[in-house]
Amino acid sequence: MSTNKFVLFYIGSIFVVLFFCGGLVHAEPTYTNPVIPAVGPADPTIILHDGIYYMYPTGDNVRFNAYTSYDLVHWNFAGEVFQPPYGVAWAPDVFYHQADGKFYMWYTSDWHIGLAIADNPLGPFIDQGIRLTGYIDAHVFQDDDGRCYLYYTDLGHIYVHPMDGPAFLTGTPRVILEPSQDWEMRTGRVNEGPWMMKHNGLYYLLYSGSAADSADYAIGYATATSPMGPFTKYPGNPIIHGGGGVHGPGHGAVTRDAAGNMWHIYHQKVNPELSYERFVCIDPMWFDRNGVLHSRATRGIELPAPANEVDPKISAYWRFEGGPAGAQVPNPNPGGIFHLSVTDSSGNGNELSVWDQGNGGYVFRPQVPSSLVTQTEAANHFSVKNSGSFPGMWTSPYDLVSRISPAAFTVEATFKLENGGFRTLIGRDSWGSNTAGDNPNADFAALYLQADPDNRLAIKFCDVAGYWHDATSEVNVFESFDFGADPDGNGVPWYSVAAVSDGSTLSLYLLDHNHSESGYQLIAQTDMTAVNPSPNTALTAGGGDGPDWNAGSWTVGRGLYAGGHGDRAWGYLDEVRISRVALNETEFLFSDPNIDTVAYWRFEEGTIGTRVPHGGLPNGEYYPSVLDMSGNGNHLSVWSETLGAYLYRNDVPLETVPQTQASNQVSVMNVDGLPGMFTSSDDAQPTGVAIDDWQPLDFTIEASFKPQDGGHRTIVGRDGLGVTYADYKLASLYLQLQPDDSVAIKFADVSGFWHEAVSEPGVIEYDNGGHWYHAAAVCDGKELRLYLNNTDAKAGYQLVAQTDIAASGSPDLRLSSDWTVFIGSDWHGGGWTVGRGLFDGGHEDRFFGHIDEVRISANALEPEEFLFYSGIDVSPENILVYEDGTTSSDMYFALTSKPSNDVVVTVSEQNGRGQLTLSPSYMTFKPSNWSTPQSIRIAAVDDLDLENAMHTVPLAITFFSSDPQYDELIIDPVMVTVADNECGAWGYASGDFNRDCVVDINDLAEMAQYWLTCSEQGQSGCSDFSSN
Repeated sequence: MSTNKFVLFYIGSIFVVLFFCGGLVHAEPTYTNPVIPAVGPADPTIILHDGIYYMYPTGDNVRFNAYTSYDLVHWNFAGEVFQPPYGVAWAPDVFYHQADGKFYMWYTSDWHIGLAIADNPLGPFIDQGIRLTGYIDAHVFQDDDGRCYLYYTDLGHIYVHPMDGPAFLTGTPRVILEPSQDWEMRTGRVNEGPWMMKHNGLYYLLYSGSAADSADYAIGYATATSPMGPFTKYPGNPIIHGGGGVHGPGHGAVTRDAAGNMWHIYHQKVNPELSYERFVCIDPMWFDRNGVLHSRATRGIELPAPANEVDPKISAYWRFEGGPAGAQVPNPNPGGIFHLSVTDSSGNGNELSVWDQGNGGYVFRPQVPSSLVTQTEAANHFSVKNSGSFPGMWTSPYDLVSRISPAAFTVEATFKLENGGFRTLIGRDSWGSNTAGDNPNADFAALYLQADPDNRLAIKFCDVAGYWHDATSEVNVFESFDFGADPDGNGVPWYSVAAVSDGSTLSLYLLDHNHSESGYQLIAQTDMTAVNPSPNTALTAGGGDGPDWNAGSWTVGRGLYAGGHGDRAWGYLDEVRISRVALNETEFLFSDPNIDTVAYWRFEEGTIGTRVPHGGLPNGEYYPSVLDMSGNGNHLSVWSETLGAYLYRNDVPLETVPQTQASNQVSVMNVDGLPGMFTSSDDAQPTGVAIDDWQPLDFTIEASFKPQDGGHRTIVGRDGLGVTYADYKLASLYLQLQPDDSVAIKFADVSGFWHEAVSEPGVIEYDNGGHWYHAAAVCDGKELRLYLNNTDAKAGYQLVAQTDIAASGSPDLRLSSDWTVFIGSDWHGGGWTVGRGLFDGGHEDRFFGHIDEVRISANALEPEEFLFYSGIDVSPENILVYEDGTTSSDMYFALTSKPSNDVVVTVSEQNGRGQLTLSPSYMTFKPSNWSTPQSIRIAAVDDLDLENAMHTVPLAITFFSSDPQYDELIIDPVMVTVADNECGAWGYASGDFNRDCVVDINDLAEMAQYWLTCSEQGQSGCSDFSSN
């Protein structure tokens, strides 16, 4: 095994260098120090948890705040997490303990070291009291064997103290460092800010020397063969120091980026003066081949940024598209030596290796479940099939995917299998991880997504606390084939399976590609909080080591049991993806991304003048008062029939919805001052997409409303608290009117970024008893757009606000359902509302007036797809006619929606110059023929004016009807291109003044005579003529 590991590391190193050097050629992301330019944060410590970096620095010496980032470059202030009760506070250290899922903050307060514990990286941290007096700068290090050690200082010495877990000190502390090198004693005698790392069995202790408020402050390191020492200082210290505009770099921490590269996060002084004005910086850190640690300190220089996942949700995606059909999946090495055989399409560099090109190899095959992956719309040309009896692929233990322990995850694979016993589609190597809970079995690996002999499917995994979890389907949920009878499996369906853990529920979904219209079906589910409950259900990265496997490596096509390769899957494999989040059914690889409508509330159920029902239930309990016409079962509930009630009214914007042609006779209006309706997926038990759990990237929200004047008035909202760094009190979404009568769409994404598009003030008016409006908020994952249709203005949907949300830097722009565990007494995170919003956990921003036709779609719709879009289709959009009068062209017109009465459409030249003839000049569309195109023949008139070779003539289109959706409707002009071709394709030459298509001396005489004539008469325009 040692030989395999060495070759693997050697080959991997070559590819890392090539990738890095190649990256310098392209426009890769960059960073410039300081990454947090605000003066104040210093002494940073950092953890990476579930794909998010959490940084905890010294702040105002009163409280500890947190910052979060997805890429180490762009940081967001996450607010206060803890305030020690003992006085001046600085230099916190936060340690995440996987075994119990808790976060341990060892902090300094008035020369005391204390401990606080939290269940969440953003707190709140609960104080556990002072543990040491007379010391500062605590740091927890956990060794590979699970033992913890606390390092701290009294400025003159650095100590190490053995621990019993991350919360308790035990044994006797030991002095391991004291000032001895010249650079440590230039201002004071200081060794402080310890940070421990381990590399190739050697322990590296980073520390800072000289006074922290001086420009002499710098960083060195010492090494030992034990975490307890003795330590030997590196003779080349300090490895990080001032110079070149850098002052006093020090007291840092170390983390890794998505590619596994080390990064040092630390502070620099603002200037060389004696002061504590500092800011936070990052720079790379690395070991050379001799084990020497290197880094640097930079300021104001643009440099390549830390590696970041292309999609933070996706850790690895193997598509097997290398081809060609019939070729071996490559691995020129001897069996078991890693080779980059299958590319990771996620962009994260987590490639797969086949065992060899023989009995343990695979062949590219043209058989695929679908020529297109429906979720991504990527072409799908090849699958792979085993070429021998010992198939199996695996990831390098040096790649990031082999080290992750996600709290939530999704594992997907597409397959067509031969008959057999236990057949592992996706596995994760480990031995001895299952040590806790019911009937532990040390022979189990870390994870199996597998089929069993009865053609059940199962997802099974071990968590970081050593507990085992599984969800297993009924028998014969899929069909397999007999290799001897039919080696190609003809007639046997393809299947796609998705296993999902959200930390509390383990679910298994299956799609039969022969019946793809039925979508993914839930075939197994386990409540992990009730069955073999664990203190931490995050997936373990594994343990143990074998001669032909490494703990944490993911496998495709084989499993591991009792430390040996087994449970091999013979047959076809395709489209394997590992995500570090719990995806929902709409996000699986072969789910249909075009779900169209998620919810549609039409308010057509009731009788005019009656109250929207609440079933006689107590106030605030869920009742399906307003039916969801999308078919998904996301029904709305009113608060009650007495308090916060609504009446059915016959005041509607139109009696027919143009887009659907559905009759529209009823709207709703609030009865009192506490309106508001809400969803509850838990109560409604929707049959389709559960709207409360839905986190779309693309969406459209439409609503029709006739408002009363007021302050903030939310038409459609989504409940939540603490979902954004922008303001903890904000909810997840608001489509609302504002006090200045602007309209806004605002939402938080799952990364905590806040986005909004707000119109100009005064777009909402209240004269003449009020106006009906149609609003449509559209997000396409790049832009956030807001459209408004004032029904009385007859101008249709107008774009009133637009924001480039892709420029925000957010790594995940999906709509948040609720980041927090907070649930109010009268709301729940992710619930949708109509007629009210939520602010600081309380019902607010209520809408007073009429509401009608609220639709939420899973796509970014175009304006012509909106519910109340009315207009006319024109084909072709541009036509060309020639001015010589010998040609004409037909333009066709048809209405976009059925009118209630005749619609007369007239077409005329907007400028009235008589450049075109139109026959006929008007059309009549009836309810019986509204969609049948009618044509107008268009020809150009030769007006003998000298013009450009090509010019455009705008046509105005005017509507007359007793149908209010079309009467006096205003649309943009249609353009006709006219070619002045009497002298050929390009018309008259610029010097052809006598229009004989020849430029000669006669044209000069013509120009001179004309100029003299108009000049004598005092006319203008001669220069215009000559310029042509």
